Amino acid sequence: MTPPAAGRRLKHPNRTWVRPFREGAGPLYLQIAQQVREAVDDGVLRPGDRLPPQRDLAQQVGVDLTTVTRAFAELRQAGLLDAQGAGGTFIALSAGNRSTSVDLSMNIPPLLGSAPFAQGMEAGFQHVGQQLGQGELMSYHVGAGTREDRAAAVQWLAPMLGTVGADQVVICPGAQTALCALILARTQPGELIAAEQLTYPGLLAAARVLQRGVVPVALDAEGMLPDALEEACQLRRPRLLAGRRCWRWQSATI
Repeated sequence: MTPPAAGRRLKHPNRTWVRPFREGAGPLYLQIAQQVREAVDDGVLRPGDRLPPQRDLAQQVGVDLTTVTRAFAELRQAGLLDAQGAGGTFIALSAGNRSTSVDLSMNIPPLLGSAPFAQGMEAGFQHVGQQLGQGELMSYHVGAGTREDRAAAVQWLAPMLGTVGADQVVICPGAQTALCALILARTQPGELIAAEQLTYPGLLAAARVLQRGVVPVALDAEGMLPDALEEACQLRRPRLLAGRRCWRWQSATI
């Protein structure tokens, strides 16, 4: 069901957010942009609200057109404005999702249409282009990662895992790919994996797709309870053990 804000398009501009400039509060174009941001945060401006035409706003607040244009450019770059050309300029629908909290439950990339995403992609490609030649970038790579890749991974993992040999590191295109590779390499369909009662949802999904069972093991703040793990191994004989400690996997040797 589409939320009411998603279809909101005011016919007349919302001017209730406009306030006098404050002396010493910085450039006027930044003050205009900040007024819009604060109005969005306070609910004075809502997604879909139309802003005054730039020329009209410039006359209303007593500045030249260039000042308002710079302010609107700042807001578009921040993803707060949706410019419709002759149709007007509106508060972007995504502005309703602004929050001071950060959702870390899923590793979700920024929206494809957002200005920060486009800028990040452009900067990333420029960096990659400086580091690698076109032929090397577009050619096939070693499945486990190049020696340089694995050496960099070893250095990055050292604070968590201590000394690790580069031959023990495999570069994978995502955690889910690594999980599936480990399950396929160390188990057969129908065999079991011991995991904490509260575990990574991706592990459960991989086990389900690959037709492996998961044995839940009771835990506390430090991880699996030793007695519960011993009991699970004796009664269920799992082939793999999955724990939270740095996501290290190992074959069950019991």
